[in-house]
Amino acid sequence: MDKFESIGWKKLTTKVNIISESEMDTLFNKGARRGWELFREKYGKGCICSISIPLFTKDCKRVYIEYALACGALNGHGEIIVFELDENKWILKDRHQTWMS
Repeated sequence: MDKFESIGWKKLTTKVNIISESEMDTLFNKGARRGWELFREKYGKGCICSISIPLFTKDCKRVYIEYALACGALNGHGEIIVFELDENKWILKDRHQTWMS
């Protein structure tokens, strides 16, 4: 068991492409519809997932993460997810939806 499994996190098992902010700007600078066409041409079907840098409380027992998933011009959502450290495991405590399309 590695250190991530020991705190309840699972390894990513699907193929992931890391896309820079400048590439995202280039793909979507002519609007959402054209941006998704260009995205599909380059990467095939799939979605774009964005995850913020984790924001920890001062005591490091709670973390806030902003997460967004978009699968098309009108197919996505975003939320703030709150985890709390409980006996060496991160437990999902709350979710706050921030947007939906």
